[in-house]
Amino acid sequence: MVPLFLILVFVAGCSGTDPIDTVTEENFQTLITLEDDVRGLLLREQELNVVVRDTRALAGSVDEETVSQVESWYTVAFETLDRNKQLLMSVIDYVSEAEALNHLEVMKSNLPDVPIQIMDPPIGDESFQMMVDDLGVGGLIVFKKGDKAVTIHTAQPNGEEYLVSLEGLEELARRVAGKLR
Repeated sequence: MVPLFLILVFVAGCSGTDPIDTVTEENFQTLITLEDDVRGLLLREQELNVVVRDTRALAGSVDEETVSQVESWYTVAFETLDRNKQLLMSVIDYVSEAEALNHLEVMKSNLPDVPIQIMDPPIGDESFQMMVDDLGVGGLIVFKKGDKAVTIHTAQPNGEEYLVSLEGLEELARRVAGKLR
């Protein structure tokens, strides 16, 4: 007779989808969705448009050197109909973990003069968060998992309510990290 806990471990291991190793436009769009992930975290119910961009193609059309160490780079914007408020997520799939780590270090050194909170336990391999609350940016979460660098943040006019709280951004980041390898 097979012990019950072994059956449960096997079933748990077989459920869900495999972690994403190489980010493609198709699997990127499964990382967070409006109905399954975002809608329940909105601070106020409102209609949103979803816009997905191949950011690597856009950046590469300007300067190929900028994306020479990037395998793929996609951005999704969940934005109000008037486009004044957004929740944005960007996933950069680098050619190596070292490049992804370098991206985090560059981000830390180029952020506005706002305290960075290193997250413990981290999301992914390493992560930090901050509440900018200025320059049109609200909360910001940045993490690295393997060779991927992920940013999730809100954008809105100064003084206006965010679409999602910093805690909501953290929940989204943990969901995304759980789907990446």
